[in-house]
Amino acid sequence: MKTELTAIGLRKLAKPQKGRVELTDTKSRGLSFRHTAKGEMSWSVRLKVHGRDRRFQLGLYPEVTLSAARIACEKMRSEVVAGKDPVKDRREASTQAIGLTVADTLDLYNDLHLSGSKYQERRMRMFKRALKAHLKRPVSDLKQSDLQRMVDVVARDAPIAANRLVSELKHFTGWAFRRGYLEAHVGAALEKPTKEKPRDRILSFEEIGAIWHATEALGPMVGGFVRVLMLTGQRRGDVAGMRWEEIEGNRWEIPSTRTKNAKPHIVHLSASVLEVLADVKDAEPQGAARRKGVVFSHGAGNEIKTFHRYKATLDSLSGVADWTFHDFRTAFASHCAESGISEGIVDRVLNHVAGGSQVSAIARVYQRSELLAPRAQALDRWESIVLRASGDAEAGKVVRLAT
Repeated sequence: MKTELTAIGLRKLAKPQKGRVELTDTKSRGLSFRHTAKGEMSWSVRLKVHGRDRRFQLGLYPEVTLSAARIACEKMRSEVVAGKDPVKDRREASTQAIGLTVADTLDLYNDLHLSGSKYQERRMRMFKRALKAHLKRPVSDLKQSDLQRMVDVVARDAPIAANRLVSELKHFTGWAFRRGYLEAHVGAALEKPTKEKPRDRILSFEEIGAIWHATEALGPMVGGFVRVLMLTGQRRGDVAGMRWEEIEGNRWEIPSTRTKNAKPHIVHLSASVLEVLADVKDAEPQGAARRKGVVFSHGAGNEIKTFHRYKATLDSLSGVADWTFHDFRTAFASHCAESGISEGIVDRVLNHVAGGSQVSAIARVYQRSELLAPRAQALDRWESIVLRASGDAEAGKVVRLAT
């Protein structure tokens, strides 16, 4: 059926009970939208090339939007007018890519797309671990079933991680498809294995106290990391990457290159945090002379990373189950709210991005500086809550972490 396709109309289009529905766009000649009873929606272009009708698949909707499909259609039509055969060219590009392995394509993706990304190394490790069995294969041989099988294997033990893998694979295969390394976007229809639900787990006072005491067995470096994580309410990666040169007195300024929202963030350090940091310095060979580098390190000054091992030890020692390091942030927000601290202050401490219109430069300065005092009060209040939960009635009465 011929009709002028619209973005709203496509979103509201009902799935056919059987067979398929095909709509031909009157605004971009040759562009077709197909919707099947299985729920699959896809784009294609019909062109007359050298007197022959040719059909070219553009990809799946909504990964390929209406505007993107129209642009691709017009580009292909221009190539036909110029005497080219875009269908043949795409197939030839795919054939040439046979000499290109999955590993080669990943390296190109790393150099051309991931370079400079905050999580570049972590994403490449994930790709190479997931695609390990396929790295030496021609990239053009990859099928959707290969990718879905990998996702399903990961989902057996880590369903949320499998969801993240689906997102990354879709982007990688889309990138390879647009460059002609893949003849089809084999990752577009990958399914996430589980439906994610927001966690509503809030650690109780007793659980906070049990985890706090369990950190004593981990020593000043790892135990200190967990305690600072708990006392500051900051993200795990930000605390793991904490550097001595970022600390000035009782202020810790996390640079924009390390924060999730790419904005610098100032964190007040309570008396208990400063005491933990002093324990860390005492445990290092350089001691108090240490002024640069990662605070919580192991080996040759590298930041600690094997969080799952520390978490397993804490589980065993504390007896607390079904919790994550991120739950410290939720506990901070919940218990501070119960103590009468405003939601806005809590959000600033947690470095959440506020919604609404874009914040002006003056407002950004105000948010970073003028709210520091109430933010510091909130963290000092949280310190007292944690210490009471651990059995230390007064701030500053912290059991030293044994070396």
